[in-house]
Amino acid sequence: KPSSAASDVYKRQVKMGYDGILVSNHGGRQLDACLSPVEVLADIITQVDGRATIMVDSGFSNGLDIARGIALGADFVFCGRAFMWGVSVLGQKGPEHVINLLSNELQLALTQIGCPSVNELNTSWLDSKA
Repeated sequence: KPSSAASDVYKRQVKMGYDGILVSNHGGRQLDACLSPVEVLADIITQVDGRATIMVDSGFSNGLDIARGIALGADFVFCGRAFMWGVSVLGQKGPEHVINLLSNELQLALTQIGCPSVNELNTSWLDSKA
Protein backbone atom coordinates (compact mmCIF):
# COMPACT_ATOMS: atom_id res chain seq x y z
CA LYS A 1 0.00 0.00 0.00
CA PRO A 2 1.39 3.41 -0.90
CA SER A 3 2.34 5.68 1.97
CA SER A 4 0.02 8.55 2.83
CA ALA A 5 2.67 10.93 1.47
CA ALA A 6 2.54 9.14 -1.89
CA SER A 7 -1.25 9.21 -1.88
CA ASP A 8 -1.21 12.95 -1.20
CA VAL A 9 0.69 13.43 -4.46
CA TYR A 10 -2.48 12.66 -6.41
CA LYS A 11 -4.56 15.07 -4.36
CA ARG A 12 -1.97 17.79 -5.01
CA GLN A 13 -1.90 17.02 -8.73
CA VAL A 14 -5.66 17.45 -9.00
CA LYS A 15 -5.49 20.63 -6.93
CA MET A 16 -2.82 21.94 -9.34
CA GLY A 17 -5.22 21.39 -12.23
CA TYR A 18 -4.15 18.05 -13.68
CA ASP A 19 -6.92 16.68 -15.90
CA GLY A 20 -5.57 13.14 -15.86
CA ILE A 21 -3.12 10.83 -14.16
CA LEU A 22 -1.31 7.97 -15.90
CA VAL A 23 -0.50 5.16 -13.49
CA SER A 24 2.48 3.21 -14.81
CA ASN A 25 5.63 1.40 -13.80
CA HIS A 26 6.86 1.21 -17.40
CA GLY A 27 5.87 -2.44 -17.64
CA GLY A 28 8.18 -3.27 -14.74
CA ARG A 29 11.21 -2.80 -16.97
CA GLN A 30 12.68 0.26 -15.27
CA LEU A 31 10.72 0.30 -12.02
CA ASP A 32 10.54 -3.40 -11.23
CA ALA A 33 10.73 -2.93 -7.45
CA CYS A 34 7.69 -0.63 -7.30
CA LEU A 35 4.17 -1.70 -6.60
CA SER A 36 2.37 -2.58 -9.80
CA PRO A 37 -0.28 -0.19 -11.13
CA VAL A 38 -3.09 -2.62 -10.29
CA GLU A 39 -1.88 -2.70 -6.67
CA VAL A 40 -2.17 1.08 -6.27
CA LEU A 41 -5.00 1.90 -8.66
CA ALA A 42 -7.81 1.72 -6.07
CA ASP A 43 -5.96 4.04 -3.68
CA ILE A 44 -5.26 6.56 -6.43
CA ILE A 45 -8.89 6.50 -7.58
CA THR A 46 -10.00 7.12 -3.99
CA GLN A 47 -7.60 10.06 -3.64
CA VAL A 48 -8.61 11.63 -6.95
CA ASP A 49 -12.32 11.11 -6.21
CA GLY A 50 -13.52 11.58 -9.80
CA ARG A 51 -11.75 14.92 -10.29
CA ALA A 52 -9.36 13.62 -12.98
CA THR A 53 -9.23 10.93 -15.63
CA ILE A 54 -7.31 7.88 -14.45
CA MET A 55 -5.31 6.06 -17.10
CA VAL A 56 -3.28 2.90 -16.54
CA ASP A 57 -0.62 0.96 -18.39
CA SER A 58 2.08 -1.60 -17.65
CA GLY A 59 1.67 -4.95 -19.27
CA PHE A 60 -1.89 -4.68 -20.60
CA SER A 61 -1.88 -6.45 -23.95
CA ASN A 62 -5.29 -7.94 -24.71
CA GLY A 63 -9.02 -7.37 -24.40
CA LEU A 64 -9.31 -9.22 -21.11
CA ASP A 65 -6.56 -7.03 -19.65
CA ILE A 66 -8.52 -3.96 -20.77
CA ALA A 67 -11.66 -5.31 -19.10
CA ARG A 68 -9.71 -5.90 -15.86
CA GLY A 69 -8.21 -2.40 -15.91
CA ILE A 70 -11.59 -0.78 -16.41
CA ALA A 71 -13.20 -3.04 -13.79
CA LEU A 72 -10.52 -1.87 -11.35
CA GLY A 73 -11.61 1.71 -12.00
CA ALA A 74 -9.38 3.05 -14.76
CA ASP A 75 -11.04 5.35 -17.26
CA PHE A 76 -8.58 4.35 -19.97
CA VAL A 77 -6.16 1.45 -20.47
CA PHE A 78 -3.02 1.76 -22.59
CA CYS A 79 -1.78 -1.26 -24.58
CA GLY A 80 1.36 0.17 -26.13
CA ARG A 81 3.25 -3.06 -26.66
CA ALA A 82 0.37 -4.59 -28.61
CA PHE A 83 0.58 -1.70 -31.07
CA MET A 84 4.35 -2.04 -31.37
CA TRP A 85 3.92 -5.75 -32.11
CA GLY A 86 1.29 -4.89 -34.74
CA VAL A 87 3.56 -2.36 -36.43
CA SER A 88 6.51 -4.76 -36.37
CA VAL A 89 4.49 -7.48 -38.10
CA LEU A 90 2.14 -5.54 -40.39
CA GLY A 91 3.73 -2.13 -40.77
CA GLN A 92 1.22 0.68 -41.32
CA LYS A 93 -1.69 -1.77 -41.23
CA GLY A 94 -0.64 -2.99 -37.78
CA PRO A 95 -2.36 -0.43 -35.54
CA GLU A 96 -5.75 -0.88 -37.22
CA HIS A 97 -5.39 -4.65 -36.95
CA VAL A 98 -4.52 -4.35 -33.24
CA ILE A 99 -7.55 -2.10 -32.63
CA ASN A 100 -9.78 -4.73 -34.24
CA LEU A 101 -8.19 -7.54 -32.21
CA LEU A 102 -8.45 -5.65 -28.92
CA SER A 103 -12.05 -4.61 -29.63
CA ASN A 104 -13.05 -8.18 -30.45
CA GLU A 105 -11.24 -9.56 -27.40
CA LEU A 106 -12.86 -6.98 -25.13
CA GLN A 107 -16.31 -7.81 -26.50
CA LEU A 108 -15.60 -11.53 -26.05
CA ALA A 109 -14.48 -10.96 -22.45
CA LEU A 110 -17.67 -9.00 -21.70
CA THR A 111 -19.79 -11.75 -23.26
CA GLN A 112 -18.01 -14.49 -21.32
CA ILE A 113 -18.54 -12.80 -17.96
CA GLY A 114 -22.09 -11.74 -18.80
CA CYS A 115 -21.42 -8.02 -18.55
CA PRO A 116 -23.69 -6.12 -20.95
CA SER A 117 -21.44 -3.08 -21.41
CA VAL A 118 -17.93 -1.83 -20.73
CA ASN A 119 -19.62 1.03 -18.87
CA GLU A 120 -20.95 -1.46 -16.31
CA LEU A 121 -17.57 -2.98 -15.48
CA ASN A 122 -16.53 -2.60 -11.85
CA THR A 123 -14.80 -4.69 -9.22
CA SER A 124 -17.89 -6.89 -8.75
CA TRP A 125 -16.98 -8.54 -12.09
CA LEU A 126 -13.54 -9.59 -10.82
CA ASP A 127 -12.69 -12.80 -9.01
CA SER A 128 -12.08 -11.65 -5.44
CA LYS A 129 -9.49 -14.43 -4.99
CA ALA A 130 -7.38 -13.26 -7.95
